[in-house]
Amino acid sequence: MSIMEILSKNCVVCGQEFLKPKTLQMRAWLTRRMLCSITCRGILQSRNRMRENHPRWNDIPTYVGVHGWLHWNFGSAMRCENRENQTLSFSCSQVSMRFQWANKHNKPYERDRENFFMLCVSCHKKYDLRDRYRLTPVILVNKRAELLV
Repeated sequence: MSIMEILSKNCVVCGQEFLKPKTLQMRAWLTRRMLCSITCRGILQSRNRMRENHPRWNDIPTYVGVHGWLHWNFGSAMRCENRENQTLSFSCSQVSMRFQWANKHNKPYERDRENFFMLCVSCHKKYDLRDRYRLTPVILVNKRAELLV
């Protein structure tokens, strides 16, 4: 091995060849130094801390975590899928021009695009309240039946 091979390395991030600084001891150069600059160090650290590699990553997602994941991977909701395809049991009123990601009922709250669809605010409210009101009379009927017996 020649002296130049010992005193030069290739950066693990960008692949650029760089030389040993005069102030760095030979042992540190041979064992630890892998990056050519502070910029490459930042790039390597950010790669190691993204998504599943982040120390605070949790396999059980929260509301904020799932919506952040949706926004990061698919962007903001830009249209109402009920307006275009009539996917729900009611028609879109076409009043609202603001759109939101909505979780499909009876689908788990996970990081999966198939469990969500884009709705306008009006359809999202109707979709969430429809099931709440549909289930409420059943509960009231059961309570009345229990009270009558």
